[in-house]
Amino acid sequence: MLQLLDFNENPNLGVFCKSNDNVAFIRKGLLKKVKKKIEETLDVKLVELSIADANIIGSLLSMNSKGAIVTDFVDVESVKQINEQGMDVFVINDRLNAAGNNILVNDKGALVHPDLNNKSIKNIEEILKVSKLERFEKTHTITSIEGENIEDVWSVVEEARLFEEQGNYFSSAKKFSIAATKFKKFSSDQYQEEITALYYLCKAWECMGFAEEYNNTQKFGEAIELFNQANEHLSDKNLKLLISGNSVFCEALKLSLVFDKSDVVERKEKYYPKIKSLIEKAIKLYKEGDYKKEAEWAMLTLSNLDKV
Repeated sequence: MLQLLDFNENPNLGVFCKSNDNVAFIRKGLLKKVKKKIEETLDVKLVELSIADANIIGSLLSMNSKGAIVTDFVDVESVKQINEQGMDVFVINDRLNAAGNNILVNDKGALVHPDLNNKSIKNIEEILKVSKLERFEKTHTITSIEGENIEDVWSVVEEARLFEEQGNYFSSAKKFSIAATKFKKFSSDQYQEEITALYYLCKAWECMGFAEEYNNTQKFGEAIELFNQANEHLSDKNLKLLISGNSVFCEALKLSLVFDKSDVVERKEKYYPKIKSLIEKAIKLYKEGDYKKEAEWAMLTLSNLDKV
């Protein structure tokens, strides 16, 4: 059975879920109707899991019906949860420790990243009990000048987003800064525009994080410029609408700081219609691109503004 699905409006299902024939480990916080669809489609037991408080379990975990390989910053409780599903677990201590990104496996064989060390390879074979294991060609991946896999860097982005959801803007900004630095080192003839856009987006989100943390109008201004630069390297219409919405919303947040700091009634009256107009414009862009979550957040911000 084929089922089209997204996880809280994120289409990257493999990042947040890992399944075999018996069980599916899923990120925490999914809607009941989404969990029901997974159960019905895959006919498996569902287990909510986080790994070191991260919800990108699909990137950090690889498994078949016999065993599981998990990143080395996993916590004891998560290992116990996996064990309880009847699988042996190997905690991989390797430079390439994002197991889900670097190991593709079923019950018969496995394809692994070519740079995994021999000790890791041996343990993978023993735990997963596969009859055949091969290293995939490096040409199958986009790598940086330091040999990093782009999926590993995306894991850093997801960590940054998790911090952002928790309201930890400083940690989120630092993670986005790390991801931006890594994306800048990638080179690809086919995907260079997309990689460049990712670099500018991470820098923009970094600036937004610091702006939120320190109530800094200058950082919001930098984020606006970076979102605009990212848009120049995007071709997807909906993505361009999302980033345009982010840029406009940043302008509203920047003016809101000035509004909040002002004690002069006349000045507040001057800024209020500008802020409201910008937020309404951002909502329109989000809705046009079908980004419901972002639109709802902007509408909530607008509602709070009207209460001031």
